[in-house]
Amino acid sequence: MKKILEIIVLGLLLNFSSFAEEPELNVSVKKAFEETDIIKINENYSLKCKAEIDDYKMLFSSKVIYSKILRSEGVFNYGDDGSMHLKFDAKISTKGKLTNGKVKINYSSDMDKDFKKEFKKFEPFFKEMFSDSFLSLSIYGKTLLPIKIEDKKLSKKVLNMMKKIFATDKELKKFSQGLKLYAYNHYLGTTLIEKEKFYVVKTFISFESPNEELNEFLKQMEESEGLVYTFIHVNSGFAIQAQQEFDTICTINVQGKELIKVDSSDLAF
Repeated sequence: MKKILEIIVLGLLLNFSSFAEEPELNVSVKKAFEETDIIKINENYSLKCKAEIDDYKMLFSSKVIYSKILRSEGVFNYGDDGSMHLKFDAKISTKGKLTNGKVKINYSSDMDKDFKKEFKKFEPFFKEMFSDSFLSLSIYGKTLLPIKIEDKKLSKKVLNMMKKIFATDKELKKFSQGLKLYAYNHYLGTTLIEKEKFYVVKTFISFESPNEELNEFLKQMEESEGLVYTFIHVNSGFAIQAQQEFDTICTINVQGKELIKVDSSDLAF
């Protein structure tokens, strides 16, 4: 059960000079004083990422099809427990907003039966969080503001999801009582990576629980997974996330040719 819970929770989640440096960042950021243009996906570009944490490996790709649909696919490999494939399409509005469609999951024939049975209890929640784990759907069709603000929609969404997850198990259900979660976004500014311009957004999630056992677990998650930096490629609109103990290598392509390859471990932590 703890292994399943870790997989689900993992998926969730300035100074006054002209350049600001966050303690966890490995790049210089030109401090933001104004809001950005509206963030949109450019259909001439595509994204491919691979990531690894502990025994889990992930492959992710995203590209525009039919000029108004963003198709994303992911392969999650859980080692001896098997693997699964996810696919979903997001509609792109004229203003750039992404509307998440239905997520489809297929399991490998060698997936461990007990693991699959346990995982299926959480399948709806995994589907819900899958897209935001790599794409941060909520940022599209909007501008970024150069201040720290609470993302109340994200806070409520993740909290409700966690409570639903806990409700699926008698041992976990009691943990949801009094649980609080706060998500904050802060657009820090811009940085150059191999001459390509990126917006830098800091997202921090904080948990509170009256249950000491759960609170200890969540505090550990805060330290290792609660802080995320999102680097949004200005020209393509695709985002690359840097998260502690979760290294991601992403390639942004333009018209089928590699434009830039980025290792998130070089960006932060």
